[in-house]
Amino acid sequence: MKFNKSVHKLNGTTHPDTLLAAVAANEKIMTTSNLYHVDVETIGELTKGYSLVDVNNRLNRTKNVRVCEEIDRNAFKEMLIEVLRSIK
Repeated sequence: MKFNKSVHKLNGTTHPDTLLAAVAANEKIMTTSNLYHVDVETIGELTKGYSLVDVNNRLNRTKNVRVCEEIDRNAFKEMLIEVLRSIK
């Protein structure tokens, strides 16, 4: 939690993979989304596999990905708890 607070300025933790799976299962939990141009850096000197999300449209390229920006936290938490309880 200290890492997320200092680096991401979040009072909590991030769960990108879990959130992706939850939205894929029920996109109604996504409350805010926007279209952006997204590309993956594959030959950069400093990064490989980095996802570039052009939120300010500086590249002026076709918007090709719908990005989830907010979710219904309670619905996500309920889904996660339900899945975890089903594991035996």
